[in-house]
Amino acid sequence: MHILFLGDSLTRGYDVPYGQGWVELLEKKLYPHTCYNAGVDGASLQAITLLWERYRTQSSFGAVWVMGGTNDILQGRTADDCLRKIQSLIAMIQTDTKKRIPIIVGLPLPIEGGLDDEEKVMADYATKLEAYCREQDLPYVDFYGPLKEELRQGKGIFAGDVHPNARGYAMMYEIARPVMEFVLAHNKGHLVTML
Repeated sequence: MHILFLGDSLTRGYDVPYGQGWVELLEKKLYPHTCYNAGVDGASLQAITLLWERYRTQSSFGAVWVMGGTNDILQGRTADDCLRKIQSLIAMIQTDTKKRIPIIVGLPLPIEGGLDDEEKVMADYATKLEAYCREQDLPYVDFYGPLKEELRQGKGIFAGDVHPNARGYAMMYEIARPVMEFVLAHNKGHLVTML
């Protein structure tokens, strides 16, 4: 089965060599499933929506991962703006697939150092997105909470303010793996490709 990962540089694995990003680490564990990493550096939620519009007609996927909003927040958008955009994207995927495939949502990462206003918005967005996923019964991966705790303890998991280093991406993999394994195991009989 093919799993499409939609996102920005945090999905693509910016700042580490290929193979050290969390999606590539995950693909090794999920074999024989194939993880198609469509993360694009600098992508806003609007750009990620356009990515879906492109990929939905090119291939069949048995599951879709969605994560984004960091670039929107760094450009001054609010948590509510980001929530509306990702809700719209999720609704589009559900419509296009007739709700027949799982959509897994990634909560955003915290922002490290010197960006207090943006970090407050990011925390608000993570809280609201988690509440939305719970309300809609969507599987989600909480990157925000565990990575925020690592930062609080002074552990070096970021290469800069936004992007993890290899250790940070390895943590993302460890956080995402059990959720992805659960979703794949519990949807085994229902995973179908798109029309």
